Amino acid sequence: MQTSACLILVVRNQQSQVARAISSLAMQDYPKHLTELVVVDNRSVDGTLHVLQEVAERMRKQGDRITVLENDKTSLASGWNLAIRNTNADFVCRIDAHAELAINYLRLGIETISCEGMQHCVCVGGVLESRGRGVGLSDAIAAAMSCPFGVGNSAFRVGVRGSHPIETDTAVYGVYRRAPIATDDMPFDESLDRNQDIALHHLLRRRGWTFFTNPQMRAAYYVRDALKPFLRKGFVDGYWVIRSGRFYARHIVPLMFVIYLGIAIALATTLGLCVWVPLFVYALFAVAYSMLYGKSIPAKLVLPLLFYSLHVSYGTGSLVALPRYASNVLLRLCRMVFFWKN
Repeated sequence: MQTSACLILVVRNQQSQVARAISSLAMQDYPKHLTELVVVDNRSVDGTLHVLQEVAERMRKQGDRITVLENDKTSLASGWNLAIRNTNADFVCRIDAHAELAINYLRLGIETISCEGMQHCVCVGGVLESRGRGVGLSDAIAAAMSCPFGVGNSAFRVGVRGSHPIETDTAVYGVYRRAPIATDDMPFDESLDRNQDIALHHLLRRRGWTFFTNPQMRAAYYVRDALKPFLRKGFVDGYWVIRSGRFYARHIVPLMFVIYLGIAIALATTLGLCVWVPLFVYALFAVAYSMLYGKSIPAKLVLPLLFYSLHVSYGTGSLVALPRYASNVLLRLCRMVFFWKN
């Protein structure tokens, strides 16, 4: 039986990015009569909606099935939930405006998740190829976001060995079975500004669903090209990964690094130079990975500073969120004790 698919794109104030992102979706080699595109505008104020309407009209004349929805909320999660409610496709796949999918991305995802033995797989994602635009720090930032020292053991960022799909703890730009995530108790959490997908994936994994990453599914992700937005994104990501209460070991490493720096500064006069030994080792690894992953001499020179800036901004965001996370954990424990006693 032929299965239908819906590609979901949620945007807000992405006037300069959205046309290119939609083009990569329209180029997918999955049969057109089985594919629809749902684009959600989250109250843009920069003309994005006008661009969407023009692109949609042009695509409909070419035979593409595209729907543009206006969301009265601004969060990504609310846009994803709105799109999922407005499609009856068997599979859904969501991407960001900063990304482009390889032409065979959707087809490979559906083929993988439909294979024999994959009945417990709810989502198959691909591997990101972080790219710069050749301006500012973008190429060096792309190298930092593709390096294990920069982002940890995230399979979708640093890739996986071999050419076969492997089970992973999460997935990026996933091709989902729509039915399990279209229920009332399993939407994307609209109270979260970030980390909504990981929070949903935790819930799905608790219910017995699995996730896979297929290294043959490639997606290009265009990184920030300046230091300030790069650090802002790091801080916000670090904040929400702890605030959401859904994270993996790699997510708390920057937090531990920032805590170490604070302790080292406080004890420097007491312990002397020995307190800085871990930072010296960190610097050696930063330089070594910069030599390996930097594609140009300027990138190799600036990468150690980018690694440090990323880890400090991400860890600081996590540190700011830590009291809120601790209070939530304490509240849950109190509730458990109360219900246990009663």
